[in-house]
Amino acid sequence: MSRDTQPVATLAKVNRRLDRVAPGLELVRAPEGYHYWVVDLPRCGIFETLSVMVPYTNSMPIDFWVDEGCHFYAKTIKEHRA
Repeated sequence: MSRDTQPVATLAKVNRRLDRVAPGLELVRAPEGYHYWVVDLPRCGIFETLSVMVPYTNSMPIDFWVDEGCHFYAKTIKEHRA
């Protein structure tokens, strides 16, 4: 699906998709006008954040957000296992 035909990305839509593939990962919009990823896995002792300098959620397609979030999620878990 091309970027032009993808549904408009919203925080709710992105986070619903993330719930299915990466539990404990959330995309949050900061009041300062940027986004950040949160990986919160208390059972594993993992809490990490990463700022994303994208001002509007709908600037990127949902698949972009999900792919980027999953990359951060996997990297965070790998670093904590090392």
